Amino acid sequence: MNRIERSTLLDLIALGQRMRREGVDFVDLGPGQPDFPVPDVILEATARALREGHTYYSPVMGIPDLRDAVARRYNERYGARYTADNVMITAGAKGALYHIIGSHLETGGEVIVPAPYYVSTPQIVKLWGGTPKFLPCRMENGFLPDPDELKAMIGPATQGIVLNSPCNPTGAVISKALLASLFHLADSRGLFVIMDECYDRYVYGDTAYATVPHVHPEALEPFFIAGSFSKTFSMTGYRLGYAIGPAQDVAAAGKIQSHSMNGVTTFAQFGGLAALQHEEAIFGPILGLFAQRRKAMLEELARIPGLAFREPDGAFYVFPEARAMMERVGAGTSEELAARLLKEAGVMVIPGGALGAEGFLRVSFAVSEEQIREAARRMKAFVGQ
Repeated sequence: MNRIERSTLLDLIALGQRMRREGVDFVDLGPGQPDFPVPDVILEATARALREGHTYYSPVMGIPDLRDAVARRYNERYGARYTADNVMITAGAKGALYHIIGSHLETGGEVIVPAPYYVSTPQIVKLWGGTPKFLPCRMENGFLPDPDELKAMIGPATQGIVLNSPCNPTGAVISKALLASLFHLADSRGLFVIMDECYDRYVYGDTAYATVPHVHPEALEPFFIAGSFSKTFSMTGYRLGYAIGPAQDVAAAGKIQSHSMNGVTTFAQFGGLAALQHEEAIFGPILGLFAQRRKAMLEELARIPGLAFREPDGAFYVFPEARAMMERVGAGTSEELAARLLKEAGVMVIPGGALGAEGFLRVSFAVSEEQIREAARRMKAFVGQ
């Protein structure tokens, strides 16, 4: 346990919730969850499932209708050739990451994790007795992994790679050509790959999203998808996600799930089924709203001294470099800067040091445009403009 660090993000979420209960005035740019309520069609399906008695143990791999619906979603949207046997329903994408890594990582093995990274990914590798190896992804290169640098990192102990696209925290989106190159390299070295793609619907402008079936439409290689209902449908509290991959490998991950948590909450899965059945009607207006918020956030950040950033192609974060701001206000670390922004300016952001990128901040635009502009006003006042 001495190797494992607490989730800084969850600690900050808890802090924000406590501050709100106490009536503290602050603008929260930390959220990793959408601010729209769970759509009524999902709530009604969940309530109906409760009334109809769907409160029993779920099958370990998930209810059959939902597994089939997830497979069909990828077949219709991304050209996959999946069946329900390729799908396991999990407790969020984090559950998928946990069980896939656990079923494919030998003790002492290494997993390459591009940095900046989702806060829990390295810790999950450690929990399974492995070592995360960090591949730096630089702002000047669009925060994207470089295949040559990845190739140079692969050693005798390397067993897998975890990719995140659209990326939390940078908003970088891996292209089909780059994804094919990364998969080819992994295949040649016998590595498993997990695509963490919780934000697959949050892609802006002309950016083309790429996922596993765009390169390998049939689930034959040990290349996996960890997906979630949390971001697309604002179902964060449902703890509902899925793992997709070769049937025998997903079944291996299911062995662990059978002993760690059994199946996911049964009635929550019926809510997820309704979400997929009405996905376009639910999410269509959401993407346009978030595109407007993205535009507002980029406009405002450009006016704040000491921040340099790249426009994100996906997700709902901007990841500015803040070293010049840190120097301007005398903050030694991104964590110190974030603490001072909260205390002195009344703005919560996420320090990049917790995400493998010291000197950066993660700011979320999963908030109203009014909040975005108010936060920017406060940050400009904080740095003296």
